[in-house]
Amino acid sequence: MDRRKNLEDRRERARDRRKNNTIFISIIGTLFGAFVIIALLFIASRLLDIKIMLTDSLDQQNYIRQELDKQSTENRSQVNSEALVSLSDADRALIERIVMSEAGDERLPIEARMAVAQTIYDRMHDFGDTLQVAIETYSQKDNGAPTDSVKLAVENVFDNGARVYEGGTYQFHDDSVLPYWAEGKISRGSIGNLRFYGGYEK
Repeated sequence: MDRRKNLEDRRERARDRRKNNTIFISIIGTLFGAFVIIALLFIASRLLDIKIMLTDSLDQQNYIRQELDKQSTENRSQVNSEALVSLSDADRALIERIVMSEAGDERLPIEARMAVAQTIYDRMHDFGDTLQVAIETYSQKDNGAPTDSVKLAVENVFDNGARVYEGGTYQFHDDSVLPYWAEGKISRGSIGNLRFYGGYEK
């Protein structure tokens, strides 16, 4: 009798253990499923945020381009065509490469690219420098093909007479350095990490 009772007790405990294991596995499976769903929702949310950011960035670039095109059209009749520096296709490509190298970072506003183009323009126009002389101190490293923003900046400065700084602007440097030649120069201002200069102060 006792042996039968002990056997039934062992069987009952075994059933309880299996039941508990089943419940535990079910709970773990439910929690894992919930975690996977939450992770997928988070990833989907981040992808949506990235898509929105990219769309906003493209919209902003298109807006800037439209505004600059509008300003260029409005101001074109006021520009003295004799003051513009004409460019060959090869010269334009070289200037675009310089601007891309110095200010191609799209986190910078387009004014930074226009200001770099203006320094080249002003040296050629005001000093009579050749293009090679005007760009001899600038970086010519390959930063990839010039972007539409770079091409637009060069177009606005060289073709339409647009300017970022009213006074002659002849040099610039990255804010991470302070070159010897900056002493005594007229500071035109900074755009992003670039600081621009005119001639020497009187």
